[in-house]
Amino acid sequence: MLWKHVCAPAALWALTALSLPACAQPAVCARDMASSLDGTVRDTLKAVRGNDPEGLLKMVSDDGVSFGSDGAQVAYRTLQNDFANKTGRYCDLYACNGVEGDLHHLFREGLSDASLDKAHGLATIYINANSNDELALTFRWTDCRWELTGIAGT
Repeated sequence: MLWKHVCAPAALWALTALSLPACAQPAVCARDMASSLDGTVRDTLKAVRGNDPEGLLKMVSDDGVSFGSDGAQVAYRTLQNDFANKTGRYCDLYACNGVEGDLHHLFREGLSDASLDKAHGLATIYINANSNDELALTFRWTDCRWELTGIAGT
């Protein structure tokens, strides 16, 4: 919103009150970060296990998502094209040519651990924590919702 950038301190506000519409206050999210994160994690697991790439894309950050322990960044459009053509990262998450993707088996319910940084709006969820088949999902709180920003498996 334009006005949030031009709102003046209280002393100057009186001078500009007639020339500017009321300043917008920062958005207050109706949802709690922690409980919203639980639902987003469930939806992420369900989108992969349920073979719903469109559902997963709805959760991915506009900036894309990093994959693997090396954190290779995949742009949103690239991921969208991979999913549409059933190539690339689609094959890592789902199945191609009858072969389950390397990451697909990690998307299941299991013992989990979480690191939630409310101050910075960041979270990392570890599914099957402390095991040989751990899945790490990273999220960023943006516009009152969690966006998927990273997927890594061991």
